[in-house]
Amino acid sequence: MADEIAKRRRSYGVMSMMLALVTFSVAMTATMIAVQTSKAGPVYDVIFPIFAVLVGLGAPAAHAVGVALGVAAMVRPGDRPGFGLLGALLNTLAIATGIGLAYVAIIGLGSFR
Repeated sequence: MADEIAKRRRSYGVMSMMLALVTFSVAMTATMIAVQTSKAGPVYDVIFPIFAVLVGLGAPAAHAVGVALGVAAMVRPGDRPGFGLLGALLNTLAIATGIGLAYVAIIGLGSFR
């Protein structure tokens, strides 16, 4: 019975890696839609808040969960530690990129004093 349960459980490492890739893809798709939408009209007024919530709050939260799943995969017996490490690194890279872009944006605002 325990062997059947162990065979059916999902790999945290694979879930971490997939979460990193899917979240990045969704965020980039939302960015392209928000950038290419005409700023004149009611469509932009609806799409931009959705974009801001999705990318501003949802993506960092999903990447944080991905880092946690990756670390859990590295210490979980019977899981794939290589996928866990790759997923944790991809999610950490995505978080670091977001922090870096926010920093560059803040620095850029300082030049308009």
